[in-house]
Amino acid sequence: MPEPPVVSWGSWRPGIRPSHALALGSVITLLALALLSLGLFTLFAGILDSFSPPLQVAGIVTGHAISADDHLPHLTMRLRSADKPTTLALVVPFDAFQHLPIGTTLLVDYAPRLSFPYALDYQGQRYALPGRHADGNPIGSLSLCLLGLLVLPYPALIARWAWSDLLALTHGMGRHTLTARVLARRSSGNPLGQHIQQPGLSARLARSWYALALQPQDGTPLVFYVSQDIYEEVHLGEQVRITYASSTRYLYKVEHV
Repeated sequence: MPEPPVVSWGSWRPGIRPSHALALGSVITLLALALLSLGLFTLFAGILDSFSPPLQVAGIVTGHAISADDHLPHLTMRLRSADKPTTLALVVPFDAFQHLPIGTTLLVDYAPRLSFPYALDYQGQRYALPGRHADGNPIGSLSLCLLGLLVLPYPALIARWAWSDLLALTHGMGRHTLTARVLARRSSGNPLGQHIQQPGLSARLARSWYALALQPQDGTPLVFYVSQDIYEEVHLGEQVRITYASSTRYLYKVEHV
């Protein structure tokens, strides 16, 4: 007697309507591209700023304070530039706090491309601001790039699958039909209490998920994530005729044979 085929329940096919999959995949893809672009921009701008002379803006010290929150020295300055904020409050090193009294005229060094202050110049003495460098935050920029690269592939693949199904629909070939036998049923509340890894998008976003393994007359079993209504309509071993989108693996209709 032949052994029943093994069902692999893990599937990366989203199992949602192609139009919805295209919208969701496109939005997340754009978000990942934005993170990646922002990371690359700040990284390369920081590298260029580290090799460029600073943009210096003249200012005058108008206030001294030791913050009660972080216990760090702060200087308040009024800048003489229409392009920068007229008032600027900065955390400064203790030696700058001691040597720059109210009324002192100085220069504030800005990164020319990233446009943030990172040092103070006074009579040839340079005071680097704590935690600020001309190259910005390369670790943060690389983290944004890494996050964008990690997020990007799967949503882009979902959008590609959805676009493929929608494009096929416009040519009258988007819905495929086949006859198959219901091989197995699984849900998030399966009575055996087994934990089943579900890489598919539906299982990740929905509180409850339902899956059917269908055995076509020819070929290997296919796994579909379905609604609760479809899940409860079919039973193990019965023959069904299904209409589905091949790329996103969305089940449009199930008919009993």
